[in-house]
This record gives sequence, C-alpha cells and structure tokens, in this order.
Amino acid sequence: MRVSVATGAVKGVMAVWFRRREGITQAPAPDAPAIPLCSPGSEVTVFADDPGGGGGTMFHARIALVDDDQLLLARAAEIRLHDDALVTLRWCVASGERCVTASVESITGSTWAVRAVGEVIHQQRRAWVRVETAVAVRVRGVDDESWQTGETVNLSAGGMAAVFGTPLNEAPAVGAELDIEIGLPAGTITVAGTVLQAQQSQPGHDLRTAFAAMPEGTRGRLAGYVFQVQREKLARERLQR
Repeated sequence: MRVSVATGAVKGVMAVWFRRREGITQAPAPDAPAIPLCSPGSEVTVFADDPGGGGGTMFHARIALVDDDQLLLARAAEIRLHDDALVTLRWCVASGERCVTASVESITGSTWAVRAVGEVIHQQRRAWVRVETAVAVRVRGVDDESWQTGETVNLSAGGMAAVFGTPLNEAPAVGAELDIEIGLPAGTITVAGTVLQAQQSQPGHDLRTAFAAMPEGTRGRLAGYVFQVQREKLARERLQR
C-alpha cells in the first residue's frame, strides 16, 4: 500500500491525518450539485470484490474521519486485499441509500484508509433494490402480545413480502402498524412497519409490508444483506455463462 499516515499527539484513530495526493475526481453535472460523502460517525457497509471471481466480502465499519475525498474506516474487517483494490461503500440516509466506489490505500489492522474515486450515487427509498430471499420473520400488531412466524419471499431495505401459516382471517389488517423481527444471517434486526396487502395463500396468507423509519445502522445492515444476495446471484449467473 502506498499511502503513508502520520500520528499526532491525540490518541485514537482521529489522530491519523491523510497525506494529500492527486487522485481521480468526478465533476458534478452542471445542473445538479454533487452528493456529499457520508459524515464522520456514519455506519457503512463495505463490499470488497474477490480477485478470484467469487462473491466477495461484506462487512460493516464506522467512518472515523472524512477529509475531502479521503475517508478513514474504523472497526473494519482485518483482511488482505491486493494493491489499489476497489471497494463499494454503502450507507443509508432518511430518503434512501447512497453508495460510492473507493480505492483502498492502506490497511492497518481494523483501520482502513480509502479514497473515493467516483461520484456518490443516491437511490431514492421508493426504488430500493428488492431480492428474492427466504429468511425467518416474525410480526405482531403494536398492541398485540402474540407473534406470527413466517418466512420472507422477497426483501428490500424499504419493505418485504412474507408468507405465514396462519389463516387469512388472522392476518393483520391493511394499514395496521407492526413490530417486525427479521432473522438475517448476521443476526436478528427489529423494525416497525405497516401492512400494505394481505391475501390468501397456501397454507396460510401472504403479507406485504412497508418499513418505517429505522436507525441508520439497522437500515445499513438490511441494505447490506440485500446487496450481498444480489451480488451472489450475479456471481452464480456469471459462472453459469
């Protein structure tokens, strides 16, 4: 890795300062301002491609420092990448999801120095990427004590469709507010949601819900899982071709 860092008197990763160097810049369109990078303290999902052509690696990190197009990631994965490896950083904001490609410039334990090499892309919440995936899910009305257990049919960072074994007459009503627990492989997340549609299925009922606002870290974990499923699907399709 070719970027050096200097440590000052202040302790911790915030004492690390980037050495400036000329890099790739992406000029914003003349009729639209550039979308800003994530701010210090943001939780991001990092996707690193596998040089061998596999599905790559996904992990979560925290933005410790932002200096122009340079970012310092804390609590990142302790893995080895080839020089000038490219990664994708994804994070959530109130209106949707943002991502940027970055070049890895140094890795020291769980601290990564990276440099954004393209424009930040913003995806509106209404356009959340949706994937077909089956993970365990539980729902209950906000005033109920009992849970209904089922399995997702598809999932996005903005909502889900799931199938439950209970009869349609036991399904929550359209517009009802729900507590939702989703069993992601990395751990269960809890979100709030609203019922958009309930319909008969075999052997029970299908439920389509929209998620309410949630903490940035939770949305990031959910979006990260969806993106991982999408990447793995694309990798399988490449192998089949």
